[in-house]
Amino acid sequence: MVKSKPDGSSQTKLSDDKATSINVVGDWLYYIASEPRKPNAIYKIKTDGTERTLVSQTNARCLWVRDDWMYYLRLAERSGNENAPYYTPGGMERMRTDGSEKQTLLSGMAVKNFFLQGERLYYLTIEGEKTKLYVMGNDGSGRTELRDNVTEFSIIDGWIYYVKDGKQLRKMSADGSVDIPLHEPARTPIFGLNYRDGWLYYVSGGFGVSGYASMERIRLDGTGRQALAEARATALYIAEDQLYFPDWSMGDRTMHHMKIDDPQP
Repeated sequence: MVKSKPDGSSQTKLSDDKATSINVVGDWLYYIASEPRKPNAIYKIKTDGTERTLVSQTNARCLWVRDDWMYYLRLAERSGNENAPYYTPGGMERMRTDGSEKQTLLSGMAVKNFFLQGERLYYLTIEGEKTKLYVMGNDGSGRTELRDNVTEFSIIDGWIYYVKDGKQLRKMSADGSVDIPLHEPARTPIFGLNYRDGWLYYVSGGFGVSGYASMERIRLDGTGRQALAEARATALYIAEDQLYFPDWSMGDRTMHHMKIDDPQP
């Protein structure tokens, strides 16, 4: 795990962990450390790399820290080679940032990802060949199904922006009562949703041998679509006026960046 300036300078190694789901909370980083043949434990470390501390041995994925609570997906160990066990999603939990008060929010469900918005948790489940979007209280209460065939989503200004069947970008109200189509591109799938200053950013296209993909953005009302650059970006990140993206090529990924307002078709 490394920190650096946005331009890539002043790199400082913080730990030898294979770290995922990094959350910055004051002077601390909370993250999941993946180790061979061990559960994905939750650790914290100071932003200067000191005081690395085990918070919980819970086997976790997709950590989100908010208001002294840690929300995460729990991985369940499945039978297999005892020297190489494999894990599958087994529900959702939360616990205090000191590792206490563990609570089960969902049990036995394959959750793909989730989004915490105020007092509500929105999450995608994998149910057979379908993915479904649900909402519930952040304590696990009041579970309600909103839509099926949702492949990705994000919440912006109280609206749920989501991708239907990987092919269509739409938005709906927080309770699902209003649903508005925004864009249906020629290239699919659509993924990598991110937001900045009135624009929704996404990747459109595939990564096959003859596949092409582009990074694009569109206004929140579905107007003003712009192609920013041709790239097989696996994710999009925004810092200051720069768009950062890992560019995929034959299984390898290289980090690139470009100015947001400087399209490079």
